[in-house]
Amino acid sequence: MTIPALCRLAAATITIALLAGPATAWEVVDRLRASGAVLHELGRVAGLEGYWVEPASGGGWPLYVTDTGHAIAGLLHDASGRLLTVDQVANLETSRDHVRESIDHAAFTVGTAGSDVVVFADPACSWSRATVARFAMAALEGHLVLHVVPVAILGHDSAEMARAVIAAEDPAGAWFAASPGGDGSGDEHIEANNRLLADLGGRAVPLVMRADGTLHEGAISDPVAWLNGGEP
Repeated sequence: MTIPALCRLAAATITIALLAGPATAWEVVDRLRASGAVLHELGRVAGLEGYWVEPASGGGWPLYVTDTGHAIAGLLHDASGRLLTVDQVANLETSRDHVRESIDHAAFTVGTAGSDVVVFADPACSWSRATVARFAMAALEGHLVLHVVPVAILGHDSAEMARAVIAAEDPAGAWFAASPGGDGSGDEHIEANNRLLADLGGRAVPLVMRADGTLHEGAISDPVAWLNGGEP
């Protein structure tokens, strides 16, 4: 998805109502997701929730939904004629850059199908371990691709454990081991991971990031529901 591609779309877009009446905006979104589309949040503007929709068949287009359950597929302008969708998509691209950078810092990946999810986790944090375990199970079931970025914010013990994971020949195995051992290397990687966590505004772990850059700080009990826009 690029800005030029978005601008080319402008000539062909039309306004449509997908649902009307008693339906809610969330039902519009849920129906699209049920059809296999991936929706990336663009944010709320002028009372409209914006999404970039990527259908299972490929391509993409902007969608705006109202609280009354109506959906408008097309580009959004303000009263002066300024194209707001372009700014929203640019922000989405910036968020995706953060996701790609975070994936590069990941010690290990679980899963091969579905949307990318990054979890910044401290191995000495029980909430981090529980969240990673839940997302790993969802990844093995084909719902997502999990990337785990070990950080150390809980002191000396967590730093030792995080270093052991990063330095291990099998980082995933080391993470899920009760007491991963290591050779003491990996300080540079841990510092880089901690800096990235701070740059993203993370103050606690786990910090979970969806493919569109949406962040959630804290444990998530239902990864699949959260990934689809539900409660964590």
